[in-house]
Amino acid sequence: MTTVLQELAEGINPQTLEEVAGRFSSLMAVQRLGYLLEFLGHPEKVHPLKEWLNNQKHHAALLDPGAHDSSSKVTGNDWKIIVNTEIDPDL
Repeated sequence: MTTVLQELAEGINPQTLEEVAGRFSSLMAVQRLGYLLEFLGHPEKVHPLKEWLNNQKHHAALLDPGAHDSSSKVTGNDWKIIVNTEIDPDL
């Protein structure tokens, strides 16, 4: 998944990403997307999204909801993502 996201990242319009997030029902999915794009080296693509998310009431979310729960609830990132799986960008 990260390989596809990395390939698509160049075509992402930051303002459109923010607009779509406003219509999306899952804040946790928005958090994961923002975290992954930033992790993959595209902070300029997610800056408006991060500002929008900071104005929403959101909680910590697991990066991989299907993986075992992390014992730590400390996120250490602006997206409030608990990294409970290894990210392999394959590129």
